[in-house]
Amino acid sequence: MAILIPDLLPTFEGIPSSAGQVATATCKLPPGRRYHRITLEIGNALSQSLNGGLTPGSAAMALDPKGNLVGEIRVKLGSAIQRTHTAFELDMMNALNGQTWNRRTTASLTTGLALNLLDIHFAEPYRKSIGQSQVGAWNVQRGQYDGLYIEVDLLSGANSVPVLTGTCLYEDTDGTEYADQGIGFITTVSRHNIGVTGTPLDINLKDKISEEGRLQVLQFFPTIEAAPRCVQYLKMTRNGKEIQDRISVAQMQQILLGYEMQPTYSWAATTPGGAAVPTGTCPVYHKVFDMRDDVRDGLPLANTNEFTVRAEFAATAAATSATSPAGAMIMLAQRLGLPVAR
Repeated sequence: MAILIPDLLPTFEGIPSSAGQVATATCKLPPGRRYHRITLEIGNALSQSLNGGLTPGSAAMALDPKGNLVGEIRVKLGSAIQRTHTAFELDMMNALNGQTWNRRTTASLTTGLALNLLDIHFAEPYRKSIGQSQVGAWNVQRGQYDGLYIEVDLLSGANSVPVLTGTCLYEDTDGTEYADQGIGFITTVSRHNIGVTGTPLDINLKDKISEEGRLQVLQFFPTIEAAPRCVQYLKMTRNGKEIQDRISVAQMQQILLGYEMQPTYSWAATTPGGAAVPTGTCPVYHKVFDMRDDVRDGLPLANTNEFTVRAEFAATAAATSATSPAGAMIMLAQRLGLPVAR
């Protein structure tokens, strides 16, 4: 097994030179490497938090669902998008595996300003088996892909010029068994906008998720509106067979805690301007298929004729901000399988 090499990310292109501009910053990482992790360092010249609240000189920055500083983050192989999520959604994905893996804050050694550190995991070091933890590393082979791309949407809520840098961990594949191997199975993340038109709502997942590989995790995020709605109960069928009974979000949280995961109980954030968001009101519903920590436990997607989720929603009286457009719910689907085609 080759050593892991820490490296600085190449410079992001497209970062605006003045505050308040909408832009997409892009970083291209070279092929010939097997990537394990990318850590994004995100902030701005005022130590602004990712939600737009100003905390100059402080590392105690909130990461709000709305995201006034950073919008979507996309990971691409060549021109094909393999992962899509916001900074907040990425943090929730990581935090499910324990507090060790969620967002961190630090002070820049060059400027002294506070930065948010967000990890994009390709290998999955939170799995208990060393072999299982290495399965998902991305072997970006020369001749197969021209590089690995990270795109970050920078939003107009920034009150100062954004700061976007980072590091990566990789194995050099030259002269190793990986040099002539393809990328193999990777974990992709697709982002879906679910219209919440009533409760209960039947969601046809067959038309939303690739029919290849294994489904690892579904995550349902609350809506953004005066009385935000979250998934209170979830029932699932595949090919006419029940694969989950009507399980409440509280029951699912207890199931996941039994497997040493840490599901999100509620939003714990601040809104732009610093107003506190009430907690304990709108949890994320995490549906984990490979909870036994074996990647082979994911739900097989091949030969799927029917795949339906019946969601029942609960509304709250507490105002909050979230990743979803008004009246819509964001669902993330994590899938282990071949990369999305070009």
